[in-house]
Amino acid sequence: MNPLLSSDDLDSYQSGDPDWYLGVVGDVIRSVCRWHVYPSVDVVDLQCRIESDGTIMLPSLQVTDVQSVTVQTPSGGVFTNVVLDPTQYVWDVAGFIKIIQPLDVEGVPATQIDWQPPLAQSASVSFTHGYTVLPNDIKTVGMELVTRALDERQVPSNVTESTAGPFRISLAESGMVLDVDQIRRLGPYTLVDF
Repeated sequence: MNPLLSSDDLDSYQSGDPDWYLGVVGDVIRSVCRWHVYPSVDVVDLQCRIESDGTIMLPSLQVTDVQSVTVQTPSGGVFTNVVLDPTQYVWDVAGFIKIIQPLDVEGVPATQIDWQPPLAQSASVSFTHGYTVLPNDIKTVGMELVTRALDERQVPSNVTESTAGPFRISLAESGMVLDVDQIRRLGPYTLVDF
């Protein structure tokens, strides 16, 4: 297994290489947001669970297109792939797909009471997601983190208060730790567990 860090990483860290710090901050933000956020990318055949109400949750908060939804339905002990027609589902930019309720024999939409969970419990989804331009809130948080990390190289940059007697000192958050305000600003871009 490859090591997590290398001597090149150490050199970049110790030399204050801004590109290295920007890359690390990007990884921190993606980790907090729980999805890649930027740039817009195509995802092909991502396996997803279908909830009992016919909802498919995608790992994104910025879906811009859904190319296909293929459900795996059981039939005689064998799973069959069924590609849904786009009229059989609706998708939302917030990252979910809703399989439309089936119609009853007269062609009238079924009521919620008549709703039967789809036989399929998983789907393969191809979609496009991510921002084409990184939102300013995310850029600002990232620049704050990079600035703080680079400023810490000039000790004691994270000292927010000092007193000579009786020896009082207060330190700000160091390095790549987000404060409460930064986490709040990333909130609209952060996936929650589902």
